Amino acid sequence: MESEFPKLPEPWRLSPLQAAALCGNEVIVNELLERGADVNAAPAECCGRTALQVAAAEGELELVVLLLDWGAGVNAPPCPRQGWTALDGAAFKDRLDVVKLLLNAGARSAYGGSTGYDSAVECAKHRGHFAVAEIIGAQAREFASPGEP
Repeated sequence: MESEFPKLPEPWRLSPLQAAALCGNEVIVNELLERGADVNAAPAECCGRTALQVAAAEGELELVVLLLDWGAGVNAPPCPRQGWTALDGAAFKDRLDVVKLLLNAGARSAYGGSTGYDSAVECAKHRGHFAVAEIIGAQAREFASPGEP
């Protein structure tokens, strides 16, 4: 019998919670959380993501809500190599509904620049996700300090 979890390259080293989020399995995610899984478990050094970062990038809105309800860090730092925050991942994958939810939860970009959102906006634009870029850009403008553009 084959496992429903994908086999990933060694550097990923996903926790069971991260793997369940990658598969979009809300039942297993909830069960793991109820049994004490660390909702903020650190991602692997290369290409790793927290459960929230995975769920956000995969567009799993219900999982994102569940993980946030369990205290997932909306601005958990990305892994050191090839990582992104939940907002960056959602912007990269054109997940507008998840982007809106994350922005309402206070999400920021990994490389925020002067606005706190620069990498998510640039990533979305680069991928041709202009609606996502505009939503994030509007958030950046709304929260800009007085005197900033």
